[in-house]
Amino acid sequence: MSLKNKFCPKCGHEAKELNNGLCAKCYYQDNQIRVPKEIVLTICKKCNSILSKGKWIKTDSWKLYLTEELTKRIKLPKEVILDNIKVVETGEEGKVRLWLAINDEVFTESRRISIIVREKMCSTCNIKKSKQWNSKIQLRTDDKLIKKILKLLPKKYVIRIKPVTNGVDIYFSDKDKGKSFAKKVKSNYNLKSKSSFEQRGWDRLKNTSHKLPVILLKSD
Repeated sequence: MSLKNKFCPKCGHEAKELNNGLCAKCYYQDNQIRVPKEIVLTICKKCNSILSKGKWIKTDSWKLYLTEELTKRIKLPKEVILDNIKVVETGEEGKVRLWLAINDEVFTESRRISIIVREKMCSTCNIKKSKQWNSKIQLRTDDKLIKKILKLLPKKYVIRIKPVTNGVDIYFSDKDKGKSFAKKVKSNYNLKSKSSFEQRGWDRLKNTSHKLPVILLKSD
């Protein structure tokens, strides 16, 4: 027996470290892991974006996002570290598996939790489906540069690319994404720009027509 080891007063087993006076196993058994009873996730069935606090967030995997949300909401005792988490089942009778580390020991347990995954179409995909654009870039330059620029497009927000004389028109579903892309292209390729608007419909609240940005980018 090493003089450095200690005895757990609850179970009598020898331990290198005690947590609040207990060995890792007894500490784990005596302290509750608080897991949320329910988590509701709304995902876009088209692009897998996640609806969070009223905004759609792009993510590569809604399952990974779900795991991250669960990790934030699980309440652990001071000496416990959440080593890993896996979503085993979704639905009203969902299940998660937890790996919990205390010192050098890892404990596993499964918990029942209501995991509701709802599907709907995000605003961007809705606009793309309806083919309704909210900003337009008129790109007028040589074919070589056009091909290079088209490879940089944020494809999620592009509704249509229309070939025209001396270039292409690029239609964006998102007004700000189109404007920011135009700004980036202008700066990177030293293009001249001119901004204008096209009118669509009437804004009753503002008592004015909807103005959609049109940005001309051209070479010298």
